[in-house]
Parts: sequence; structure tokens; C-alpha cells
Amino acid sequence: MDVPGTKDWNAPWDPKSANDSGVNVDAMAGNNTVLQQGIEQALRDAGAQGSGVPVMLVGHSQGGIVAAQSTNGLVASGYNVTHVVTAGSPVGRIGIPGNVQMLSLENKGDIVPHLDASDNPNTANRTTVTFENQTGTVGENHSIGGYRENPANRRTSASTATTSRSRDNSTRVRILRSEGSSTARTPSPRAAQRRK
Repeated sequence: MDVPGTKDWNAPWDPKSANDSGVNVDAMAGNNTVLQQGIEQALRDAGAQGSGVPVMLVGHSQGGIVAAQSTNGLVASGYNVTHVVTAGSPVGRIGIPGNVQMLSLENKGDIVPHLDASDNPNTANRTTVTFENQTGTVGENHSIGGYRENPANRRTSASTATTSRSRDNSTRVRILRSEGSSTARTPSPRAAQRRK
């Protein structure tokens, strides 16, 4: 399910839509939002509740925050959420169930993923891919277009990817390309076992 990002840049106390600035504030505060309620209603209408059908939630910016924030409630309500993909979303403080895989894409030039002042957790079910895609402005660095066209989202041959072990025992995958570089970090199996 594609969860859309902010559409209305209104004052948070003056609600306009399910994709307005107030939803950003509520989602970052951990409150249930009208957008989360819409996600559950759409999945219910599709017959996904209790069916075992795998559900993937995908969102950019506000959509990623709400997708991640929705996961616990959806799993508790009988939905088989298997994956969450976020792009340009501050999700470091949002907990998700251990059986849900989460991929977070973050442009180093985008300030929005850092608005929660927290790194994404280094756990077995969460992977963060950071990449450099400077477009010239803060707004363009955050735009969905800046996440569509970047080295992290392009097919990469094995010869251009290298892995290395870092101090925290996670594995870093570095993708080298002429347009820039990307780094993906996933915990080592040994580090994941220590957390259990």
C-alpha cells in the first residue's frame, strides 16, 4: 500500500485533509492519525484482515512516518504486515514488530529524516540506505523525485558493491557509481543474536 506524503501545508491547528501538517505533528508525537485510520479501512475493505495476505506499506516523508507508525496496530488487528519501506522519513524513534522488515532510504542532503533527532535502530529487521543526491535546494533534496533517481534505487552489479565490517559489528554495503555512492547498513548475525 502506498501511503502518500504531505499535500497541505496548513497551520497544524487548522485541519485541511488527511495529508496535512497537523498529521505530521500527530504522527511524530505517536498519536493515531486520520491517515492511519484510512490505511486500516482500505485494508479491511480489501479483505486483508485475518487473511494472511502479505501487506507492504510504502511511504515518502509523512507517508513513511504514518506507514511505520501504523505497523504495530495493524499487526495487532490481524493484518500480515511483512515489510515497510520509507523514503525521506524520520522514523528512528518509531518501533516496529521484530518480524516486520523495514527499509529506510535517506538522502544525506535531506534534513527531514533527521527531524526526530535519532538514528534508525541497528536491528536485524531494519536496514537504512543512505546516499548522496544533492539537487541544489533543501526542498528538492527532500522531494520524491530526489528519491526516485539516485544510486541507491538503481540496479547494481556485484562488482560495484563492497562490504566491510564496522565498529558496531554491522555490515556496511558500499555501492560505488559514477553518479555518487550509497551505503546500506545491516546488523551482523552475531550482533542480532546478542540482542535477543
